[in-house]
Parts: sequence; structure tokens; C-alpha cells
Amino acid sequence: MNNPDVISALILVVDDEEAARLMMTTTLEKAGFSVRAAADCASARALFAVYKFDVILLDVLLPDGDGFSLCKEFLLQPNGRDLPIAIVTGLDDLESIQLGYQSGATDFITKPVSWGTLPYRIHYILQGSRTILDLSVSESKTRALLSSIPDILMRIHRDGWVLDMQVGSINFDIQEWFYSVEGEGEAYGRLPPEVSRAVAHHIDAALNGEGMQLLEFEWAQVLGKVCFWEARIQQRDDNEVLMVVRDITQRKQHENQLRLSAKVF
Repeated sequence: MNNPDVISALILVVDDEEAARLMMTTTLEKAGFSVRAAADCASARALFAVYKFDVILLDVLLPDGDGFSLCKEFLLQPNGRDLPIAIVTGLDDLESIQLGYQSGATDFITKPVSWGTLPYRIHYILQGSRTILDLSVSESKTRALLSSIPDILMRIHRDGWVLDMQVGSINFDIQEWFYSVEGEGEAYGRLPPEVSRAVAHHIDAALNGEGMQLLEFEWAQVLGKVCFWEARIQQRDDNEVLMVVRDITQRKQHENQLRLSAKVF
């Protein structure tokens, strides 16, 4: 199995059956993986404390515990975060599969194991894990970039629901930008009525293909303190827009001062 992912991958095999443990170890080593093996929970913990594993193959029935609990234990450790773990067991009933995934397992392999395809199964587990990690890193970088700008970014459904929100570097109170409605799934809630009235027409215009909408509106985010806001609304798909909001109160105050100065002179 000539694959660059295999060369650096270290696998932990935990199984109390010596024959199964030996077969898994031999099969994976022949495919180019490095393997450490344990026959019980205590040995697995000792190896886990020393090595940084890329994948763990974990049997369910062990002499000093069970694989489900050990899976949860490993994933709670600093070096186990996001670690792919495959439950390997002859317990192929639905309850065991459900318990495996509830414990945080990435995959579920039943015995008797298909030895010929096992290395490829491990390769795809590795590939999937690294793809998820790459996406997580990419998302973190994107959110860090977005948080450095002074804008509020919102995804808004055509019905007025706030689907997602990212608050920028200015510390706005995010809760004041929508009011929650129970039983509405993953939506944050609806925009405040004053904001909704100000932007509703422009959201409809964007969704009707009239291009990006630019508007200004007044709204007292804090009671008694009216602020000026600028919003840019762009169609995202047939039922959703992206709205970027910026506080322009200081800019408006500066413009008013300039107008007043012009009148004086």
C-alpha cells in the first residue's frame, strides 16, 4: 500500500484476543503502518500516555473494562482530542453501534474483520480525520479574520430569521440584534422590529436580483442612545441574504460638525 499517509501513521490496536490482535498488527505492519498493541485497558492507557497515535482500533469487551468507556476517556485527554477511534467488535447489533458512536467513535468495524481491506479502511479513516481537521483550521482562521473587522455579519432567511451571526472587533451586545423565539430549530431568532422594518424592503430587492443593497438607518441598540448604522445586503441564494452592518455614528457626528462649521464660515 504505497501511500504517503501510511508512512508516519501510528496505530494502537486494543484487543484481548491474542489471535485477533496479532492478525491486525501483522496486516497493518505489512501495509506500512507502525503499530502498538495492548490486551487490556491498563496497557492501552500506558501506551496512550507515551505515544501520539493517529488511529485507535478498540475492542469492546476487555478484561478490565469496556471499549466504549475507554473511547470516551481517550477523547477527553489533550492528546486525544479529534483522534479517530474505530470500535472493532463482534457485537454487530444496533445497540452496540449506537453506543459506539455515542462514545465518540469515528467508525465501527465488525468481526470477523476483512483483513484484505483493513489497511484501506484505516487509510480512509485517516483521510477523513485530516480533512475535518483542515476544515476546522480553515474555519478558525476565517473567523479570526472576520472578528478583526468592525462589522456585524448576518445570514438572514427571506422570512426574517437570523440563521447565523459573526460579531466583529467592536464589542456589540449580540443578544440585542435579535429576539429569540422558542421552537425555531437552529435559527437565532428574528431581527428587532425597528431593524426589520428598515431592511425588509432591501432584503426583498436583493432576493429579487436587484443587486447589492446599501442603506443607512437609525436604531437605539441601547435604550435612549440612538446610533446610525450602515447595512450592505447581498443575495446568498434563492432564500437567503448576507447582511454586513457597521456602526457609523462617529462618522455621522463628524459630518454634522463639518456641515455646522461650513455654515459658520
